[in-house]
Amino acid sequence: MKKGLAIFLGLFVIAGIFFGPDIIEAIKKNSQFNKTFSVYTSLLVSGDYANAYKISCPEFQEKISYDSYVEIHSLLESNRGKLIDIEKGRQEVSGKGTPRNWTAVLNTNHIYVQDPCSFRYTFHLIEGKWKLFAMKQIETE
Repeated sequence: MKKGLAIFLGLFVIAGIFFGPDIIEAIKKNSQFNKTFSVYTSLLVSGDYANAYKISCPEFQEKISYDSYVEIHSLLESNRGKLIDIEKGRQEVSGKGTPRNWTAVLNTNHIYVQDPCSFRYTFHLIEGKWKLFAMKQIETE
């Protein structure tokens, strides 16, 4: 019994040595992303589209102009009422490759006065900052 416990603890320590730094880095990136997304949602809820758009990356801005971005959100509010809150749903923050390319994918529920709708957001970590890469309206979960 003691030998089995010693083997288990030994394997646990070895796994910690190899994977510990990756786990710590993932926890930090997840925390950084949560802070960025909190700022982003506050900007959307307050209607500060100019500063919300600034959180997007150049690839996003090439696909969706600032005017189109404002139009999307304005149409949603004209059809559904004022945006009250954005609730976070399923979230995944992951890093792949060497050096790591970090991506965060998050499903959300936008709460409007009249009718909620859901979005999937993708953010990329670019030069140490989380940037909006894509957003897509999705079927309500």
